[in-house]
Amino acid sequence: MKIFLFDNYKAEIQLISVLIFFGCMAFIDRTHAISYTALEILAAYNIFSRVGKNIAYDKFFLHYGLIVVWAVIVTLLSPVAHTSFIALRYWLLPIVIFASLYDFDILQAMRRYLWIPSITLLFANIVLFIYWSGGEQSLITNKIYAFCYYAIGDWTSKIYTSTVVLCLIIFIWCYLEPSKYKNLLLIVNLASGLLSYDRMFWFSLVIIIVTYLFVEKFRLSTKKIFGMLTTLLVSIALIALFLNYIGMDLHYKERFATYEYWFSVAHVSPVYGIGVGRDSLYYFYNTHYPVPSNIFLRNPFTPYTSHNFFLDLLLTQGFIGLSIYLFVLFQINSYSIKFASNVKYKYVTFYISLAVYSKFLVDNQLDNRKILIFWFFIITSYLISTNYNKLNNNSYLNLNYEKK
Repeated sequence: MKIFLFDNYKAEIQLISVLIFFGCMAFIDRTHAISYTALEILAAYNIFSRVGKNIAYDKFFLHYGLIVVWAVIVTLLSPVAHTSFIALRYWLLPIVIFASLYDFDILQAMRRYLWIPSITLLFANIVLFIYWSGGEQSLITNKIYAFCYYAIGDWTSKIYTSTVVLCLIIFIWCYLEPSKYKNLLLIVNLASGLLSYDRMFWFSLVIIIVTYLFVEKFRLSTKKIFGMLTTLLVSIALIALFLNYIGMDLHYKERFATYEYWFSVAHVSPVYGIGVGRDSLYYFYNTHYPVPSNIFLRNPFTPYTSHNFFLDLLLTQGFIGLSIYLFVLFQINSYSIKFASNVKYKYVTFYISLAVYSKFLVDNQLDNRKILIFWFFIITSYLISTNYNKLNNNSYLNLNYEKK
C-alpha cells in the first residue's frame, strides 16, 4: 500500500520541501531558515548525485555562476568586507533552488498546491490592509492579527507580498488548465493584490497583460515588443505626471530626493562598487558620505537604499556587476524562449522577469533573504520550460495520484 504521492522517497522529500516553502512564503522574514534548510540539503544531495553533472553543465548554472564569481570578487575588494560577506550568502540561494529542484516535476506540484501560497498571502494582505487602514492599534486588539503582523515582518512587506501575488497570477494563468479552480485562484490573488495597498502592483499587472496580448495573441517580433513596452512605459509616466498634477500624492518628492543623493555618490566606486548588499551601501556611504539634512528631511529612508534595484546593484557591485547581471538575465530568458520543450510555456520566464523587475524599478526587495522567493519563480519557470519533456519521460518524477 503506497502512502506517498511520488514513486520514490527523494521526490517525496522534494515535494515536502516545496510545500513548506509555499506555506512560509507569506512570512519569509520570520520563517526563512525553515525554507532554506530543506532546500540546501536537497541541493547538496543533488550536486553530489548522478544528476550533479547535468546541473553543472546547465545553462542557468553556468551563467548564474558569473554573478556569484563577481560577487565574491567584489567582497574581497570591499571596504566593508564583513558586511558584504554576510550579504553574499543570499546571492548563493538561486543556485540552491536550482540544484534542489533540478530533477523534480515542479509543474505537477504547482498545479495541485498553488492554493497554499494564494491563501496565506491573501491573509497576509488582509492584515496589512487593516494596518494601513487603521494603524497598529487596530491589529493589537486582535491576537491573531497581531501575531500575523509580527510574522509578516513590517509594513514594507506590502511591496513584497504584492510582487509574489503578481508572480502567482502568472503561474496560475500559464500553468493551470481552464477550470473553476483556476478562476477561483485568479480571483483570490487579484483580491490579494488589491488589499496590498501597493499601486505598483497594478502598474506591473497592466504591463504584463499588454505584453501577453502582443506576444501570445498578435505574435509580434521581439523588436516590436520592446518598442511597444517603451511606448507603454512613456504613456504610464505621462499619466503619473498628470495624476501628480491634479493633486494625487505619488511620492515623487521622496523618490527624487533619494535619486538625487545616490546619483551624486555613484562616482565613488563605479567599476566594482563598495560591497554586496544594501547593508554595505548603508554602512559605507553613511559613514563616509552622510545624507545631507535637506534630502533626509524630504525622505528619511534615503540612507538605506536607492529604491531601485538596478541603481543599488550599480552602487554595490559597480558597472561590471550590473552588466553581468543584465547579461545573465537576458541569457536565461533567451534560453527559455529558444529551447522551450513545450510552446505553451515558452514565455513564462519572460513574464515573471517582467513582473519582478518592473516592480523593483521603484524599490528593492531583491537584495536580502527575499531574493530566494523571486528567483524561485524565475528558476521554476525556466526548469518547466526547458525540462518539461525530460521530466515527463521519467515516471519516478511524476505525481502518483492513484494510490494502490
